[in-house]
Amino acid sequence: MKTIGYTLGSGIGPELFPIALAKARVPQDTRFLLCDNLMQAIEFAQAGKIQALVTGPVHKNILQNINGKSYPGQTEVLHDYLAADSKPPLMVFVGGPFVLGLATVHLPIKQVSPAITHQNLSQKLERLITGTALMLKKPEHAVRVAVLGLNPHAGEDGLLGDEEQLVISPVIRAFQQKGFQVTGPLAADGFFGYYRGDFDAVMAMMHDQGLGPYKLLAKGRAANLTLGLKIPRASPAHGTADDLVGTGLASPESLVSAIEVVCL
Repeated sequence: MKTIGYTLGSGIGPELFPIALAKARVPQDTRFLLCDNLMQAIEFAQAGKIQALVTGPVHKNILQNINGKSYPGQTEVLHDYLAADSKPPLMVFVGGPFVLGLATVHLPIKQVSPAITHQNLSQKLERLITGTALMLKKPEHAVRVAVLGLNPHAGEDGLLGDEEQLVISPVIRAFQQKGFQVTGPLAADGFFGYYRGDFDAVMAMMHDQGLGPYKLLAKGRAANLTLGLKIPRASPAHGTADDLVGTGLASPESLVSAIEVVCL
């Protein structure tokens, strides 16, 4: 029997969960346990009471003083308490035509470039390959990964930025030398504009670069999955949608995807 914990979150979350739980396709030996909040879910995970977690969307202000520390998102809270190892977590998205990984997440634009280091990108690319292989039930060396550039035109050979030359390309070459099917750096606009279904996973360099196009491709089915925790954790790829509460207009599909992916 697998027990999946869940938190209702704020805004539209409490309204969507009953609909999504009834609609999601889950194994018969699965049960769901409602947690009062994120910290109780963490306690349940640490105690072994739940083997996976689905979190509803929350207002960020409730994350600003958790045991004296402020967080930009639930992912960062969960990693502080449930990290599987010392490496950074990887936020990925499923439900679209490929698995999307984000090299950086909740950062102001001016902090993105300094955060893309050889070590950080290598660790996150490794997590993306491993996680995608597990989800698709493929050998890691068979996972086809596209890595996007940070700058317009992937830097245009250094004319529009040197992150591709200094960090991204060397990381890609290192993985290629180990036999992994990693391609890039690719210009993000061209990649999304002419995507033909030839990759299993994509590593975007920052939040909106990857998520804007991905949500369009996923057509409402995108779900957020955190790799690098002691238990699988997923959430819908949308916010609290306060303006839709009580209207009946909010779609449960993203939450359905989140529930189904932690059952894999």
